[in-house]
Amino acid sequence: MELQSKFLSHSSTFTLQAAKQQGKSIGRPRKTDDNLQRAFQMYDSKKYTLYDIKEATGISKSTLYRYLDDRARSLSEENE
Repeated sequence: MELQSKFLSHSSTFTLQAAKQQGKSIGRPRKTDDNLQRAFQMYDSKKYTLYDIKEATGISKSTLYRYLDDRARSLSEENE
């Protein structure tokens, strides 16, 4: 049983590495830019709750915060 588990683990790792080398994207697709920009505008306006943003864009609170962190990081790197 342990040997089979190790084999599957190595097989999965090898397959993922091969796909990445071929330029294939791995994982869940990102949200569309238009939808994301709409969420940013709603958030920045301070007129909408996180629930309102989620209902309008389909972007969850945790995902929105992750994108906001990424945006803040990229803005701070541009200003350096």
